[in-house]
Amino acid sequence: MAGNQQVFQNAMNNGNSAAWDQNWELASRYYIAALEEFPNNPTALVNLGLALFERREYEQALTVYRRAAIVSPEDPAPQDKMALIYETLGRKNDAVRAAMQAAELFLKARDVEKAIECWQRITAMHPDSLTAHTRLALIFERLGRKADAVYEYLAAAGLLQRAGDSSKATQVILYALNLAPGNADATQALRQLKIGQTVAVPTRPRTGPLPSASATRSKLPETAADSSERQLDPIADALQRALVELAGSLFDQPDEDDSEFSQPKPSLESLRRGLNKPLTEAKSRSTILMHIGQAIELQTHGQEAQAAEELEKAQAAGFSTPAVFFTLGVLYASHEEEKAIQALTTAEHSPEFALAAFLVKGRVYYRTKQYRQAAQSCLQALRLADAETVPVAQQTELRQLYDPLIEGQSRANDDASLKALCDKVFSHLIRPDWRELTAKARSQLSTAPGQMPTPLSELLLEIRSVNVIDALAYIRMLSDQGKVRTAREEAFRAIGMAPTYLPLHIQIGDLLLREGQQPEAIKKYLLVARLYTLRGETGQAILLLQRILQIAPMDLDIRKQMIELLITQRRIDEAIQEYINLAKANYQLADLEGAARIYQSAMLLAPESTRSRYWSFQILNQLTDIEMQRLDWRAALQSLEQMRKMQPEDTGTRGRIIDLNFRLGYNENAMAEADQYVSLLETKNQPAAAAGFLIGLTEEHPDKPDLRRRLIDLYLRGHRISEAIEQLDGLADSFAQAGLNDQAAAIVEEIIGLNPPNRAGYEKVLAALKKMG
Repeated sequence: MAGNQQVFQNAMNNGNSAAWDQNWELASRYYIAALEEFPNNPTALVNLGLALFERREYEQALTVYRRAAIVSPEDPAPQDKMALIYETLGRKNDAVRAAMQAAELFLKARDVEKAIECWQRITAMHPDSLTAHTRLALIFERLGRKADAVYEYLAAAGLLQRAGDSSKATQVILYALNLAPGNADATQALRQLKIGQTVAVPTRPRTGPLPSASATRSKLPETAADSSERQLDPIADALQRALVELAGSLFDQPDEDDSEFSQPKPSLESLRRGLNKPLTEAKSRSTILMHIGQAIELQTHGQEAQAAEELEKAQAAGFSTPAVFFTLGVLYASHEEEKAIQALTTAEHSPEFALAAFLVKGRVYYRTKQYRQAAQSCLQALRLADAETVPVAQQTELRQLYDPLIEGQSRANDDASLKALCDKVFSHLIRPDWRELTAKARSQLSTAPGQMPTPLSELLLEIRSVNVIDALAYIRMLSDQGKVRTAREEAFRAIGMAPTYLPLHIQIGDLLLREGQQPEAIKKYLLVARLYTLRGETGQAILLLQRILQIAPMDLDIRKQMIELLITQRRIDEAIQEYINLAKANYQLADLEGAARIYQSAMLLAPESTRSRYWSFQILNQLTDIEMQRLDWRAALQSLEQMRKMQPEDTGTRGRIIDLNFRLGYNENAMAEADQYVSLLETKNQPAAAAGFLIGLTEEHPDKPDLRRRLIDLYLRGHRISEAIEQLDGLADSFAQAGLNDQAAAIVEEIIGLNPPNRAGYEKVLAALKKMG
């Protein structure tokens, strides 16, 4: 049975006043009186718990806070207070459990500062808590606080080492190095672990107020340690990065907050790291992690053949990444050449490993005396190294200038010359200072402003390409002069000299477009894009497909091709955006089912983005609109509830959930949703936002008096008596107009109890209503 709202509110006001005066005994009495009216009011329970805590009546305070935790399970405050009480009473195990629950609830409420405080209290009470250190490390990592994250990871590594699990400790330190390459503390810890010394945990970093992740990242300078750590030859550097990346996969964890609204996902970056099929069972993931862990351990101890076997098993279980392929290529290179070539051919499509993959591949061909193939691989490596020596705007054109050279070597038969070419490339690139050496070589090649750079091959290898640069410039000049037919003739003549130089083929497409032959131009562009893809130059293929879409934006097949290429390049955000563009194109064609399927595909990809929550929210928002148009309100409600879990403070989502519940006749659910959101806003000290939210609901649903009652209660809790009276007056008027005079009279009595300025007028109205009743 509901209590008297006015008695409750008066008791709460008096209790708050007493608490302000630090009169905790009097405050307790008032809060107890308030709870006699509404025994499960969470605010009254928490306030009473605080009063009892201040009076050092800890056991009674615990009883009250336990009750508050049951009544309001999403509120972290009761658990936080219980942790403090348990700690005061010396009950450390109970304190740790309560603090852990409070920390997770603070995270769900997006109060990261408080969550960190809870976890740090746990580490102070229980320094050997591996869970606390790893949880803190993950939180700091996601916030971009790398120094804090490394500290926690090293603390965890120390605990693992003392527990006798040096293998896992190694993996943790490698992951810390992945997070902060060259970090001195992590490097020292790895050295200590390898020689059997106890891992030294550094001093906890002294950090200021919690920064945003973006702000932190923008202020991270490259340290001297970072620079020196990179002084490896390309193969050794890539192998180290692959090892660190594999170790990092052991620590990817699904976002607990996302688990209920997304498809089952294996890890934060599993698409980048290569989980090529959904892992629907935890067993599959644990099997993969076991094999990766064993492979790292074996490789660290020089057992390369066994390490390769473990990586193959991880691949068979569904884990397939460029890092895995590159590592396998290196491990196979000395004894299983065919397997090595297959693995490296896959790895060379990844920008992270391409240069090193071509070099290793070249060495494998060289050792097996396949000098022609070795020379081609070496030129591919030189092409990539050379591109790093020029500005980004010139890199594409410079890489393309190597096409005729590589084509020419494919027909060469002089093994001595081919071998000499390989020796020069190996000597220039497989060395720690290869970047400085190539930069120095580039400085010796003068390039006039506006001209294409000369390939380093002309200086280092003394081999020249046909003069395609002049030919292309001449063709463009003819085109600019309007001599399109002549330009085409020159283009075909140039292609005869350099058939693999794809910019010439693109130029022909441009000429076809100028002549108004759009379908033929698109066919030409698509052919070139396909060739770029086959060569592993996926970035160039994507640029060309983007160009085609500017000409034919509604070509859905081309957009699908581009999405596939973007995913292979691990450009996840761009792929998701293209999914959305594709879905919108289907939507414009009135294909709602097709659009919904595409959004679902985008939803599967969203967890692999660093902006997974943002993308999931945007996609679900679009899906909700489609479901509403199909009048599938239940499906729309499910989507909105998932959106609410992602952004619990989004007012629009909350309002739509309430509206749909009312439409479906779920009035109790609608009111519960309103209560939950208002409670959340009050917890965050945003009463004005709570009032605005309820006002909007009452205007949209004037036939729901319970909403107006929530607004009145909110005003009373905030001592906004005049606004409460105004709303009560409106509620009484609506009851009277509906002929519900008894209810109207009860509301007027409530108004009189608030002692309004025109009390006499309300008393007359009350008398009239009673006569009518």
